[in-house]
Amino acid sequence: MAHHPWPHSPDEDDPPIGVSIRPLGADQLPPLPPPPEPIAPAPPEPTRRRTIVFGTPGASAMAQYRRRRAAEWVGYLRTLPLRLGAVVAAALLAGLLAHDIGLAAPAAILAAGGLAFLLRFRVSADTTAWRRGAKGERRTARRLRRLGRAWRVFHDLAIPGSRANADHLLIGPAGVFLIDSKHYRGRLTLTPEGSLWYGHHPLIGVLATVHWEAAAIGETLGTAVTPMLCVHGAQLPWGELMVQGIPVLAADRLATTLRALPPMLDEVQVALLTERAQRQLYPAA
Repeated sequence: MAHHPWPHSPDEDDPPIGVSIRPLGADQLPPLPPPPEPIAPAPPEPTRRRTIVFGTPGASAMAQYRRRRAAEWVGYLRTLPLRLGAVVAAALLAGLLAHDIGLAAPAAILAAGGLAFLLRFRVSADTTAWRRGAKGERRTARRLRRLGRAWRVFHDLAIPGSRANADHLLIGPAGVFLIDSKHYRGRLTLTPEGSLWYGHHPLIGVLATVHWEAAAIGETLGTAVTPMLCVHGAQLPWGELMVQGIPVLAADRLATTLRALPPMLDEVQVALLTERAQRQLYPAA
Protein backbone atom coordinates (compact mmCIF):
# COMPACT_ATOMS: atom_id res chain seq x y z
CA MET A 1 0.00 0.00 0.00
CA ALA A 2 1.48 3.35 -1.03
CA HIS A 3 1.76 6.05 1.59
CA HIS A 4 1.25 9.68 0.62
CA PRO A 5 1.20 12.75 2.70
CA TRP A 6 -2.20 14.19 3.24
CA PRO A 7 -3.81 15.38 1.06
CA HIS A 8 -3.04 12.78 -1.50
CA SER A 9 -4.57 10.86 -4.33
CA PRO A 10 -5.19 7.32 -3.13
CA ASP A 11 -4.20 4.38 -5.22
CA GLU A 12 -6.73 1.93 -6.48
CA ASP A 13 -5.40 -0.63 -3.98
CA ASP A 14 -6.11 1.60 -0.99
CA PRO A 15 -9.25 0.71 0.95
CA PRO A 16 -11.98 3.31 1.09
CA ILE A 17 -11.61 5.77 3.87
CA GLY A 18 -14.36 5.89 6.57
CA VAL A 19 -17.00 3.37 7.68
CA SER A 20 -18.54 1.01 5.20
CA ILE A 21 -22.27 0.34 5.86
CA ARG A 22 -24.16 -2.42 4.15
CA PRO A 23 -27.34 -4.34 5.05
CA LEU A 24 -27.01 -7.65 6.90
CA GLY A 25 -28.86 -10.80 5.93
CA ALA A 26 -31.19 -12.68 8.24
CA ASP A 27 -28.61 -15.43 8.69
CA GLN A 28 -26.08 -12.87 9.98
CA LEU A 29 -28.31 -11.50 12.79
CA PRO A 30 -27.79 -12.86 16.32
CA PRO A 31 -30.67 -14.92 17.75
CA LEU A 32 -33.38 -12.85 19.49
CA PRO A 33 -33.86 -13.33 23.22
CA PRO A 34 -37.04 -15.20 24.28
CA PRO A 35 -40.07 -12.97 25.01
CA PRO A 36 -40.49 -12.04 28.67
CA GLU A 37 -42.95 -13.96 30.79
CA PRO A 38 -46.33 -12.21 31.07
CA ILE A 39 -46.83 -10.40 34.32
CA ALA A 40 -49.37 -12.24 36.45
CA PRO A 41 -52.23 -10.02 37.58
CA ALA A 42 -52.22 -9.12 41.23
CA PRO A 43 -54.51 -11.33 43.30
CA PRO A 44 -57.80 -9.65 44.18
CA GLU A 45 -58.26 -8.23 47.60
CA PRO A 46 -59.67 -10.88 49.90
CA THR A 47 -63.39 -10.42 50.38
CA ARG A 48 -65.17 -11.10 53.60
CA ARG A 49 -66.03 -14.77 53.79
CA ARG A 50 -69.66 -15.35 54.59
CA THR A 51 -71.55 -18.11 56.28
CA ILE A 52 -72.32 -21.24 54.28
CA VAL A 53 -76.11 -21.24 53.92
CA PHE A 54 -78.64 -23.94 53.07
CA GLY A 55 -82.33 -23.29 52.37
CA THR A 56 -84.51 -20.21 52.00
CA PRO A 57 -85.42 -18.21 55.12
CA GLY A 58 -89.14 -17.70 55.68
CA ALA A 59 -90.16 -19.95 52.78
CA SER A 60 -92.79 -22.00 54.61
CA ALA A 61 -94.19 -18.97 56.47
CA MET A 62 -94.58 -17.06 53.21
CA ALA A 63 -96.17 -20.10 51.53
CA GLN A 64 -98.64 -20.37 54.41
CA TYR A 65 -99.44 -16.66 54.09
CA ARG A 66 -100.16 -17.04 50.37
CA ARG A 67 -102.40 -20.07 50.93
CA ARG A 68 -104.41 -18.38 53.65
CA ARG A 69 -104.70 -15.14 51.70
CA ALA A 70 -105.90 -17.02 48.61
CA ALA A 71 -108.53 -18.82 50.69
CA GLU A 72 -109.72 -15.52 52.16
CA TRP A 73 -109.89 -13.97 48.68
CA VAL A 74 -112.08 -16.83 47.44
CA GLY A 75 -114.39 -16.29 50.41
CA TYR A 76 -114.49 -12.59 49.68
CA LEU A 77 -115.47 -13.21 46.06
CA ARG A 78 -118.39 -15.34 47.22
CA THR A 79 -119.79 -12.39 49.15
CA LEU A 80 -118.92 -9.79 46.51
CA PRO A 81 -122.47 -9.64 44.98
CA LEU A 82 -123.94 -8.92 48.42
CA ARG A 83 -121.33 -6.24 49.05
CA LEU A 84 -122.00 -4.57 45.68
CA GLY A 85 -125.73 -4.70 46.38
CA ALA A 86 -125.20 -3.02 49.72
CA VAL A 87 -123.12 -0.27 48.08
CA VAL A 88 -125.82 0.39 45.45
CA ALA A 89 -128.55 0.40 48.09
CA ALA A 90 -126.60 2.87 50.22
CA ALA A 91 -126.13 5.16 47.24
CA LEU A 92 -129.84 5.08 46.36
CA LEU A 93 -130.91 5.70 49.93
CA ALA A 94 -128.51 8.61 50.39
CA GLY A 95 -129.62 10.11 47.07
CA LEU A 96 -133.27 9.92 48.02
CA LEU A 97 -132.70 11.49 51.41
CA ALA A 98 -130.66 14.34 49.95
CA HIS A 99 -132.90 14.90 46.92
CA ASP A 100 -134.98 17.61 48.54
CA ILE A 101 -131.93 19.76 49.25
CA GLY A 102 -130.42 19.29 45.81
CA LEU A 103 -127.47 17.16 46.92
CA ALA A 104 -128.64 13.77 45.69
CA ALA A 105 -125.60 13.02 43.51
CA PRO A 106 -122.89 14.05 46.03
CA ALA A 107 -124.66 12.23 48.84
CA ALA A 108 -124.99 9.05 46.75
CA ILE A 109 -121.33 9.14 45.75
CA LEU A 110 -120.18 9.78 49.30
CA ALA A 111 -122.31 6.99 50.74
CA ALA A 112 -121.29 4.49 48.06
CA GLY A 113 -117.60 5.32 48.38
CA GLY A 114 -117.61 5.14 52.16
CA LEU A 115 -119.39 1.80 52.29
CA ALA A 116 -117.22 0.36 49.50
CA PHE A 117 -114.13 1.32 51.49
CA LEU A 118 -115.47 -0.41 54.59
CA LEU A 119 -116.39 -3.53 52.62
CA ARG A 120 -113.09 -3.78 50.70
CA PHE A 121 -110.94 -6.92 50.83
CA ARG A 122 -108.63 -7.00 53.80
CA VAL A 123 -106.33 -9.81 54.89
CA SER A 124 -107.04 -11.00 58.41
CA ALA A 125 -104.64 -10.28 61.24
CA ASP A 126 -103.87 -14.00 61.70
CA THR A 127 -102.87 -14.30 58.04
CA THR A 128 -100.82 -11.10 58.12
CA ALA A 129 -98.87 -12.52 61.07
CA TRP A 130 -97.46 -15.22 58.77
CA ARG A 131 -96.04 -12.59 56.41
CA ARG A 132 -94.61 -10.66 59.36
CA GLY A 133 -92.99 -13.88 60.58
CA ALA A 134 -91.42 -14.52 57.19
CA LYS A 135 -90.03 -10.99 57.23
CA GLY A 136 -88.47 -11.60 60.64
CA GLU A 137 -86.82 -14.83 59.42
CA ARG A 138 -85.29 -13.05 56.43
CA ARG A 139 -83.92 -10.31 58.67
CA THR A 140 -82.39 -12.90 60.99
CA ALA A 141 -80.83 -14.68 58.00
CA ARG A 142 -79.12 -11.46 56.90
CA ARG A 143 -77.51 -11.12 60.32
CA LEU A 144 -76.40 -14.75 60.40
CA ARG A 145 -74.50 -14.29 57.13
CA ARG A 146 -71.97 -12.24 59.10
CA LEU A 147 -70.80 -15.19 61.21
CA GLY A 148 -68.17 -16.38 58.69
CA ARG A 149 -67.40 -19.59 56.81
CA ALA A 150 -66.73 -21.54 59.99
CA TRP A 151 -70.51 -21.62 60.49
CA ARG A 152 -73.23 -23.54 58.63
CA VAL A 153 -76.79 -22.23 58.65
CA PHE A 154 -79.89 -24.18 57.62
CA HIS A 155 -83.08 -22.18 57.10
CA ASP A 156 -86.69 -23.33 57.38
CA LEU A 157 -86.28 -27.01 58.25
CA ALA A 158 -89.10 -29.45 58.88
CA ILE A 159 -89.19 -30.90 62.39
CA PRO A 160 -89.03 -34.70 62.04
CA GLY A 161 -92.36 -36.36 62.85
CA SER A 162 -94.40 -33.15 62.97
CA ARG A 163 -95.83 -30.37 60.84
CA ALA A 164 -93.77 -27.72 62.64
CA ASN A 165 -90.67 -26.07 61.22
CA ALA A 166 -87.41 -24.76 62.62
CA ASP A 167 -86.56 -21.24 61.49
CA HIS A 168 -82.74 -21.49 61.64
CA LEU A 169 -80.32 -24.28 62.57
CA LEU A 170 -76.72 -23.22 63.20
CA ILE A 171 -73.68 -25.50 63.31
CA GLY A 172 -70.37 -23.89 64.14
CA PRO A 173 -67.38 -23.75 66.46
CA ALA A 174 -69.53 -22.76 69.45
CA GLY A 175 -71.91 -25.72 69.01
CA VAL A 176 -75.34 -26.36 67.51
CA PHE A 177 -78.16 -23.83 67.95
CA LEU A 178 -81.80 -23.63 66.95
CA ILE A 179 -82.97 -20.03 66.56
CA ASP A 180 -86.59 -19.02 66.37
CA SER A 181 -87.28 -15.57 64.87
CA LYS A 182 -90.09 -13.42 66.24
CA HIS A 183 -91.28 -10.06 64.97
CA TYR A 184 -93.13 -8.10 67.65
CA ARG A 185 -94.20 -4.50 68.04
CA GLY A 186 -93.86 -2.52 71.23
CA ARG A 187 -91.97 -3.84 74.22
CA LEU A 188 -91.32 -7.16 75.93
CA THR A 189 -91.44 -7.17 79.71
CA LEU A 190 -89.95 -9.52 82.26
CA THR A 191 -91.96 -10.06 85.45
CA PRO A 192 -90.33 -10.42 88.87
CA GLU A 193 -91.26 -14.12 88.70
CA GLY A 194 -89.13 -14.50 85.56
CA SER A 195 -91.93 -14.72 82.96
CA LEU A 196 -91.63 -12.97 79.61
CA TRP A 197 -94.68 -11.08 78.29
CA TYR A 198 -95.56 -9.38 75.04
CA GLY A 199 -98.22 -6.85 75.96
CA HIS A 200 -100.92 -8.88 77.72
CA HIS A 201 -99.74 -12.19 76.24
CA PRO A 202 -97.30 -14.46 78.09
CA LEU A 203 -94.61 -16.03 75.91
CA ILE A 204 -94.33 -19.21 77.92
CA GLY A 205 -95.87 -21.16 75.03
CA VAL A 206 -93.40 -19.68 72.51
CA LEU A 207 -90.43 -20.60 74.69
CA ALA A 208 -91.76 -24.11 75.29
CA THR A 209 -92.15 -24.62 71.54
CA VAL A 210 -88.58 -23.49 70.84
CA HIS A 211 -87.30 -25.84 73.54
CA TRP A 212 -89.25 -28.76 72.05
CA GLU A 213 -88.02 -28.02 68.52
CA ALA A 214 -84.39 -27.97 69.71
CA ALA A 215 -84.87 -31.29 71.52
CA ALA A 216 -86.41 -32.90 68.41
CA ILE A 217 -83.59 -31.68 66.15
CA GLY A 218 -81.00 -32.75 68.71
CA GLU A 219 -82.45 -36.26 68.87
CA THR A 220 -82.25 -36.50 65.07
CA LEU A 221 -78.65 -35.27 64.89
CA GLY A 222 -77.50 -37.12 67.99
CA THR A 223 -76.12 -34.01 69.67
CA ALA A 224 -77.18 -31.28 72.06
CA VAL A 225 -78.94 -28.33 70.43
CA THR A 226 -79.27 -25.01 72.26
CA PRO A 227 -82.58 -23.15 71.69
CA MET A 228 -82.50 -19.37 71.24
CA LEU A 229 -85.11 -16.69 70.54
CA CYS A 230 -84.25 -13.77 68.24
CA VAL A 231 -86.58 -10.76 68.60
CA HIS A 232 -87.15 -8.12 65.92
CA GLY A 233 -89.09 -4.90 66.28
CA ALA A 234 -89.82 -4.94 70.01
CA GLN A 235 -87.69 -3.46 72.75
CA LEU A 236 -86.04 -6.11 74.91
CA PRO A 237 -84.91 -5.31 78.48
CA TRP A 238 -81.09 -5.04 78.52
CA GLY A 239 -81.01 -6.33 74.94
CA GLU A 240 -80.73 -9.94 76.08
CA LEU A 241 -82.36 -12.18 78.65
CA MET A 242 -82.21 -15.72 79.92
CA VAL A 243 -85.78 -16.96 80.37
CA GLN A 244 -86.57 -20.55 81.34
CA GLY A 245 -83.04 -21.53 80.35
CA ILE A 246 -83.43 -20.08 76.84
CA PRO A 247 -81.39 -17.07 75.66
CA VAL A 248 -83.64 -14.31 74.29
CA LEU A 249 -81.66 -11.84 72.18
CA ALA A 250 -82.36 -8.62 70.35
CA ALA A 251 -81.62 -9.14 66.65
CA ASP A 252 -78.71 -6.69 66.59
CA ARG A 253 -76.87 -8.73 69.25
CA LEU A 254 -77.33 -12.16 67.70
CA ALA A 255 -74.17 -12.49 65.57
CA THR A 256 -71.95 -10.77 68.14
CA THR A 257 -73.11 -13.09 70.91
CA LEU A 258 -72.59 -16.24 68.83
CA ARG A 259 -69.07 -15.24 67.76
CA ALA A 260 -68.12 -14.47 71.38
CA LEU A 261 -68.98 -17.97 72.62
CA PRO A 262 -66.05 -20.31 73.40
CA PRO A 263 -65.25 -22.99 70.80
CA MET A 264 -66.75 -26.42 71.41
CA LEU A 265 -66.41 -28.15 68.02
CA ASP A 266 -63.48 -28.48 65.63
CA GLU A 267 -63.71 -28.35 61.83
CA VAL A 268 -64.14 -32.11 61.48
CA GLN A 269 -67.03 -32.21 63.95
CA VAL A 270 -68.70 -29.28 62.23
CA ALA A 271 -68.36 -31.03 58.86
CA LEU A 272 -69.75 -34.32 60.20
CA LEU A 273 -72.77 -32.65 61.82
CA THR A 274 -73.41 -30.63 58.66
CA GLU A 275 -73.36 -33.79 56.53
CA ARG A 276 -75.72 -35.50 58.98
CA ALA A 277 -78.12 -32.56 58.89
CA GLN A 278 -78.13 -32.61 55.09
CA ARG A 279 -79.01 -36.30 55.07
CA GLN A 280 -81.64 -36.39 57.83
CA LEU A 281 -83.35 -32.99 57.72
CA TYR A 282 -85.49 -31.57 54.92
CA PRO A 283 -86.85 -28.16 53.93
CA ALA A 284 -90.27 -27.36 55.39
CA ALA A 285 -91.57 -25.66 52.23
